[in-house]
Amino acid sequence: MAAWLVYTAQVALFTVAFYLLYVLLLSRETFCRFNRWAIWAMVGVAMAIPFAIGTSLPEEPFTIELPSTHIPAPEMPSQIVQVAKTLPDGSVATEDAAYVEPEHRRLLSLLPWAAGIYIIGVVALLVCGAVAQWRLWQIVRKGRREGDVIYTDRQVGPLNWWKFIVVNELPAEPAVVIHERAHVRHRHYIDVLLINLFVVWQWFNPAAWLLRRELRMVHEFEADADVLRASGSPVDARHYQMLLIRRSVGDAFFSLASAFNARSLARRIQMMNSRPSSPRRRWRLALFLPVAALIALACNESAAPQQAESVEEMTLAGIWKQTYATASGDTLVLFKTLSPDGYFYNVIHGPDGQAHVQQSGLWEQTSDTTYVEHMRLNRTGGPGSADVAITYRIDPIDRTLHLRFFMQGITRSEPFEEVWVKAE
Repeated sequence: MAAWLVYTAQVALFTVAFYLLYVLLLSRETFCRFNRWAIWAMVGVAMAIPFAIGTSLPEEPFTIELPSTHIPAPEMPSQIVQVAKTLPDGSVATEDAAYVEPEHRRLLSLLPWAAGIYIIGVVALLVCGAVAQWRLWQIVRKGRREGDVIYTDRQVGPLNWWKFIVVNELPAEPAVVIHERAHVRHRHYIDVLLINLFVVWQWFNPAAWLLRRELRMVHEFEADADVLRASGSPVDARHYQMLLIRRSVGDAFFSLASAFNARSLARRIQMMNSRPSSPRRRWRLALFLPVAALIALACNESAAPQQAESVEEMTLAGIWKQTYATASGDTLVLFKTLSPDGYFYNVIHGPDGQAHVQQSGLWEQTSDTTYVEHMRLNRTGGPGSADVAITYRIDPIDRTLHLRFFMQGITRSEPFEEVWVKAE
């Protein structure tokens, strides 16, 4: 689900960019069919670019299966650890310290809430769409049919629903029938279905709604042009424009059908009175290709190469750190040094300004994204010592080490987890 949300957000970003380019370069041109396919090309490219640049998320923490025979360890909260502190008299005491969770980890915890809100929005729009389609079907089913024209007593604006034309006047205006049949002939109902599904998917993205409005306007421009050049039509341009002014809009739920309406009347009349655009202006669409390439290149440079570089850097020896806030309000900083010769040292810097070696042992890299530390610890409240294996997973996205705590012969019901960041 997380990968799907990331992909959806990427498509939303590209949709915003392409919508702005469309409004700037093509929205005032008169080649309606070209603009119609240009809009669909933008939608397709916006959906394809994320596959080209890749969608990556941090991997889920893995687990290590241990033998079933083990010595139970005492339970302790996963966010509380024991750290050493030197007292003024020279003695060493331990103190509970709470792990300070990085900001990005808290943001990731909000992901389930975001997914829930997104799903609620999708379901709500699907339900509204299904209700609207059912109401339209009821009008078509109960109306009086003459060929492809359905006459109804409902006070609705003329519209077409799939291959049916719905009007509420008898006899119907010739221009109305010609206009709606143009929608059917150009199969605008397929565009309406697909663009509404796109809006349901991108319901949080204003550019998706605005792009749908642009596509619907292109449909109206194309149908208007068919009315004005219809062979044998008794409708001239002036009469047709006056007819548009007299028309009123039907119920809001008819937005799922192609409607003969006056919501964008001024723009439609302006388009009918405009001179035909020069065919050479169609080359403006070619500007979308370098823009799309630049966006993809920018995203690829900021994601994939950086990710590869992060993995390479974090697999090398270096110094890592994390910060603890103690119950008394002190801030303790732990530094982990992974030396090239295979040894590691954990050093704690307390509020007294002194550094104390807390643990040391051997470390080995087990894969490109994991390494394991080995040490021995004395058992608390028991004889002998325990072999400890601490596994770290390298996160190439946020440049952190994620620790999973396991001990040979000892398991925990909730493995201790902490996060280290690379020290500058």
